[in-house]
Amino acid sequence: MNLKDVKVDVFVKLCDTKMKLSEIESLKVEDLIKFDKEVNEKVEIFANNVKIGEGEVVTTDKGNFGVVITNLE
Repeated sequence: MNLKDVKVDVFVKLCDTKMKLSEIESLKVEDLIKFDKEVNEKVEIFANNVKIGEGEVVTTDKGNFGVVITNLE
């Protein structure tokens, strides 16, 4: 097996927030959870929990989400 064929987990950190447990317990369907990022802010891209770059969230013509890479570290 070639080293370049090894698969790694890639994920994008969209955003996060902190909530009290009591707030989480009171959540119901269709409630809105507000996060710490604005709509057009960059997202972080990770491979095996190591940040490798940044990007912008986009939607494809089929309605899927993707990330356009804007910076690689």
